[in-house]
Amino acid sequence: MTNITITKGALSVTIQSVEVTEDYANQIKIIPFAQTKQKQNIGPNTPKAMDLLLIRHTLVLRGHISKTSSKTAKEIKDDLKTIFRGANTTGGPCVVAYDENNYNMYIEKLMIIEKSNYKNTDTQGVIKYDVQVTLVEGE
Repeated sequence: MTNITITKGALSVTIQSVEVTEDYANQIKIIPFAQTKQKQNIGPNTPKAMDLLLIRHTLVLRGHISKTSSKTAKEIKDDLKTIFRGANTTGGPCVVAYDENNYNMYIEKLMIIEKSNYKNTDTQGVIKYDVQVTLVEGE
């Protein structure tokens, strides 16, 4: 897949994505009308629908983080948790770089799974974290 970068304040984390689900939902208001007793023999009224254009854009990404030349995987994981907690800023969204676009999004849910991968004679293993992040676009 692709790398997705989440930035807030001075912190930036890159996630090597395995799967990205992009979801759009539009809020439609349904207005039911009661049928009067005199007209019940002709059947139910058709409800009216109102498109409020309140579109919710959500990204759910699954991927992993691993060490880089400048940070350990644990440091990157801790940075991601700090971004989730607000990154010591006065508020506002994160900037998410995905699919050649930048989106202002909030992290709604963060799940981190620690994995150990053993390679050759490395008995200590290489720590890598699988993550699932749910982000919602907003200002």
